Amino acid sequence: MKRMLLILSFACTVHANDIHNYFWANCQQFQGNKQEAQEWYNTLLSGERPSIYTNKGYIHFLNDKGDFGTIVKLMPKVEKIFEKDPDMQLIFAQSLKKTGAPKQADERTVRLVQTFPTHPEIVFQAAETMVRNKEHTNALTIVDDFLNSASRRPNHFIFHFLKGQIYSQLGNYQKARESVQACLDAHPRFPQGWLLLSLIEEHAGKLDQAIKGYTSYLEVSGRNRQVEQHLIALTLKQRASTNNRTVLVLNKNCFDKAMILFSRGQYKEALNQLNICLSNNPKDVQLRLFKVQILTAMQEYQQAIDILTQWSIQEPTTPIWPQTLHLLPRTKKIPVAQVIKAFEKIQQEQPKNPIAALYLSDVYLRAGEQQKGLVQMTRTLDLVGDPTIRMRIAYQIALIYYDKGQHENMAKILETAQKLNIDYAPALNLMAYYYTTDKHNYDKAQALIEKALELDPHNPHFKDTKAWVLYKQGEYRQSLALLQDVIEQVPHDSTVLIHLAKVQKKLGNSYNALNIMNHAQRHAHNTYEKRTTENLLKEWTV
Repeated sequence: MKRMLLILSFACTVHANDIHNYFWANCQQFQGNKQEAQEWYNTLLSGERPSIYTNKGYIHFLNDKGDFGTIVKLMPKVEKIFEKDPDMQLIFAQSLKKTGAPKQADERTVRLVQTFPTHPEIVFQAAETMVRNKEHTNALTIVDDFLNSASRRPNHFIFHFLKGQIYSQLGNYQKARESVQACLDAHPRFPQGWLLLSLIEEHAGKLDQAIKGYTSYLEVSGRNRQVEQHLIALTLKQRASTNNRTVLVLNKNCFDKAMILFSRGQYKEALNQLNICLSNNPKDVQLRLFKVQILTAMQEYQQAIDILTQWSIQEPTTPIWPQTLHLLPRTKKIPVAQVIKAFEKIQQEQPKNPIAALYLSDVYLRAGEQQKGLVQMTRTLDLVGDPTIRMRIAYQIALIYYDKGQHENMAKILETAQKLNIDYAPALNLMAYYYTTDKHNYDKAQALIEKALELDPHNPHFKDTKAWVLYKQGEYRQSLALLQDVIEQVPHDSTVLIHLAKVQKKLGNSYNALNIMNHAQRHAHNTYEKRTTENLLKEWTV
């Protein structure tokens, strides 16, 4: 669209032959044919009196191409013409930075924010520049001015994240926490937000909250060895801090010796010293957890698994041991199959232990053993008394049925779970999607998704479901408006992109629909997304 506007504005100022050349240069550029685009621009610019405005399209082309040196050479000739064009000014600043003039680039960027205080990219880059120059207060001022004056958009979550970073650097962790929480309220699946929040909570000594944050980070970002190992160590520390503090004081010298040896990387010696401590206090939880930490550092994983299994069986009312065992597969070198065997042994010894049963269900699912996970989840549901936990388990069972294509079974388990009188937003969302797609009961679907959004108003997946309900009701423009907000939160979510493409198709925007569907195909992960994008692309390109 931007390139089309460039063409139209240019057409008002130049001759027909130049329009022709400019049009083809843009077309080749849009299609990714850089060499052909360059040749058309060369033809255009070699004319007797090339218009100054041809440089706008040409500079965008050079920027796409990464030819920043040529842009810098053109700047004295054109920068006055485009002084009110924020996008061109950003390209000029970026080109200066890329060609070895970072100070000039920073000065230009900071000046630009005075002229364009509501342009998001200029504000963001200017704020980052100020932070690098230790001008934290000025950075906060321009970000706050922007957030207070600009129309609220979902993608503004990044500015709240930036504020969180600035406040953290200033040591104001309360303000930092508030800013990062605002970021995550707008974009719950932003991994860097969860990571920063975790660091803030850990610094404040709120280990429970830090552990939740690191866990959420891993859930949305995938595996990260460093974070996984830190999570295990932090969890062990948290478990230990709530147990046997008195015993620890009595054994401080012994424990300190083991800690010093461990910090030096002398793991075998640390273990020997710790075993001496344990011989005097065999029930000390902190000492036992530290033993697990030493064993994992030594990569003696099977031994760590064995002692956690033994303690879980011997002390069935102490949840620390199965919890710690459940954490071990987050270390890449520990095969989940070994942990599954451990939990299966615990379950044989304690068939009615709901905690061990729940963890076994989870490790089955993590290992991709969906059917075993389903059987175990169903068994666990009968062992748990807490209604909130029962609802969450029912939802996990429903998800398994959904993935297997057994939608009636999915609906049945969730409808049964509704008797628990627990409003669980993900379950409401799943049922709304079911009533829309399978039952075509749009009134019920609408009621369910509205209730889910009351509980979690910024969740992009819930908003996507609402857009899908509107689409099915023929409310295409309302659906489009909602999806355009959603896609700013999750730009690479294939299912959301599929829905957006379908809406564009219904509105007669076939070209946009095709481009969006191609984008959806590139980011398709599961079987449904891959099959849907492939089939629709074939159908739409006939």
